[in-house]
Amino acid sequence: MPYANFKDLEMYYERLGNRDNIIDFMDQLNIASAHLIGYSLGANIGLYMAINNPERVETLTAIGTSGFCDPRGAEEFEPEWLIEQGLQDIINQMMERHLEAHQGNWEEFMRQSAQDWRLYPQLTLEQLRSIQCPALFITGEHDPFVGKEKIKRLASLVKQSRYHIVQNGSHRPHMVREYPIEVNDTILQFLEQYKEPSL
Repeated sequence: MPYANFKDLEMYYERLGNRDNIIDFMDQLNIASAHLIGYSLGANIGLYMAINNPERVETLTAIGTSGFCDPRGAEEFEPEWLIEQGLQDIINQMMERHLEAHQGNWEEFMRQSAQDWRLYPQLTLEQLRSIQCPALFITGEHDPFVGKEKIKRLASLVKQSRYHIVQNGSHRPHMVREYPIEVNDTILQFLEQYKEPSL
């Protein structure tokens, strides 16, 4: 079963609610369904996919989302704010990490990301409860946007779900400077239960 990582698909969508490009991408590669792994905004796209295109989603792993819109902190991703605060290290990180997505126009990419942060996800309790695929929700213990209580609430709404809290982790518990081995092992153990049997 193929795996789709939304970090690699950033260039294929313009708005968070637009799933058509991802479906087209999967169709072009003859991927009927996939195990989806998404982080932050990518995790929200995964929720939309699981709700609106359930036949395309085998499992969902979502890192760094509470399942609900929370605009706090979005202004700190506006390029003007970053420049004003002299946060060149963060700007450099964004330019490097998301090069394929912004294609050199990092300012517009950051403005769009902040706007999506303010607006999405726009999901109801009923929609979240409608998710049928197995799901794994991951948060860092000190994630200011998710954290223990919010991830527990999300997991309580999705029937076949579980959650994992990375101790001392932030909003990016899977990244190199944090706890990538723990996060990767947790995801692999989860996926192991749903892999196709060998022929």
